[in-house]
Amino acid sequence: MNSREKFEIRKKRALTKLQKALDMGLVDLEVLPVINFINRYPNFYTTSSCAGRLVLMTKKDARAKYSTKFLFKTHDLKKFDVMLQYLPTQFNGQLWFSVTAPLFHIGVFSLNDAEQLVKLALEARLGYSMFKSVSPKIIVEIRGTGRIEVPIGENNAIFVNKEYLSYLIALGKKIIENERERLEVWIKKVQKAFGEY
Repeated sequence: MNSREKFEIRKKRALTKLQKALDMGLVDLEVLPVINFINRYPNFYTTSSCAGRLVLMTKKDARAKYSTKFLFKTHDLKKFDVMLQYLPTQFNGQLWFSVTAPLFHIGVFSLNDAEQLVKLALEARLGYSMFKSVSPKIIVEIRGTGRIEVPIGENNAIFVNKEYLSYLIALGKKIIENERERLEVWIKKVQKAFGEY
């Protein structure tokens, strides 16, 4: 099997998985236009994506990824303020507030195309864009640098007031808006470099 055939099998598998996630309502709708844009290109496909999100969560400790419990999560900027309603009165471990930039993992057919995608992302100021793997498959990550991740409480005690949380929420919205604008710049650069599909 040649490299093109292997790539087509991977792309078909990824798009089938995406369709199942769409059918189950597991894809954030804010990210769908970008996913569709990327997947139209014959040499690209998305493997995982996020439009940027706000999360309120508890963790055992700062590095305890697998003990994380999500109390509130949204990709919709209009729903960021709703987070205040989800502040727990009782919780074990640490309470964290997190905002992360949009993120796209893209399977790419050739190293040249992958280098170009990352270069264009860096030009668009999506500064954490990089190669994730080159063998056996080429995967790039397109991601901005905007992020907030801060502990706000521990073991039933919230350390910050609602005014500060409102400030974090407003700052988080601004970060996501800025990163999404940079993503639009990247999309225009991709269209110019690779043509429109």
